[in-house]
Amino acid sequence: MKTLTEARPQIDSDDDLGHNRSIRCDKARCPAQASVRATKSDLRLYFCGHHGKMYAPTMIGEGWIVTDKTNLINEKPSPSANKE
Repeated sequence: MKTLTEARPQIDSDDDLGHNRSIRCDKARCPAQASVRATKSDLRLYFCGHHGKMYAPTMIGEGWIVTDKTNLINEKPSPSANKE
């Protein structure tokens, strides 16, 4: 089971956050698309908008750099959004 303390190494570009549907929230049992990234040293954690807003104040206080790109989630609609 994944926990918040299991940060992964930096592997994704800045452009991926908010557009890449394969990046998922790191909060255990949350399958939502990630739109918030927290970076500290060479570690990154990814969160959905809900969990990002919840954890951002604490993480910023602990020296993490938090990037919120929640506004990009629906910028490029999925092909299924245009089906009739």
